[in-house]
Amino acid sequence: MGDKYIDAMKIDSDITENYYLKSIKQKTEQQKFIENILLGKINTFPKIIADVACGGGGAIYHISKIFPHSSYIAIDLNDDAIKFAMKHLSGLLNENIKYINDSIYNMKSLKDNYCDLVLCLQTISWLDDPHKALLELIRICKKKGNIVVSGLFNIDYDVDIYSKVFDLTRNSKHIGLNYNTLSIKTIYGWLKNIVSDIEIMPMPINIELAKNTRGLGTHTIKIKAEQFHNIQVSGGILMNWGMLIIKK
Repeated sequence: MGDKYIDAMKIDSDITENYYLKSIKQKTEQQKFIENILLGKINTFPKIIADVACGGGGAIYHISKIFPHSSYIAIDLNDDAIKFAMKHLSGLLNENIKYINDSIYNMKSLKDNYCDLVLCLQTISWLDDPHKALLELIRICKKKGNIVVSGLFNIDYDVDIYSKVFDLTRNSKHIGLNYNTLSIKTIYGWLKNIVSDIEIMPMPINIELAKNTRGLGTHTIKIKAEQFHNIQVSGGILMNWGMLIIKK
């Protein structure tokens, strides 16, 4: 994600570790949505699956139940995340997991066209250079392979929103973090000539998430339009969660 983001995660190590642990112990609504997408969109068995910016390994933990015979690559710039993943994924899939401490912008240890499926979850909207990151995800994916990216996407308007947040409730309050929303127009402009298909799907949430902090932390607010539905916010920021599916 970037040195500042990693610095913040290390300063707030207790919050980070609790988040990693929760992602393994409890399957989120987003994780369920991702799994449904994978089952519906991917018709062939992916031999090699990379989870880029893997955090504590929660996605691999759950997705390995769907693809138990795949080989996995866990990649993260945060060495603490890699250590956590190694500890909590130990014994899973007969150790058929490779761990790499590397940047999303330059995964030098992976060859071109190497992975059948590339995941990058809850990361793209927090990067300094999302365009460069997407190109690197595409580079390591095989021809006709799939890249699945979750993030904040502006589906209804051709507007990109770039913002910085300072969470005053955390020890890392002096570090400004990206909270960016990318438009479909921008994504298509970046990628339309280098991949075979691009799709962005909104990720609605059907359950209520309680507000338990005055800082960052996603919760829901129920609004009434034609019918009741929930919107997601974090620290007062609208969280337009979506799923970007790229076919190379």
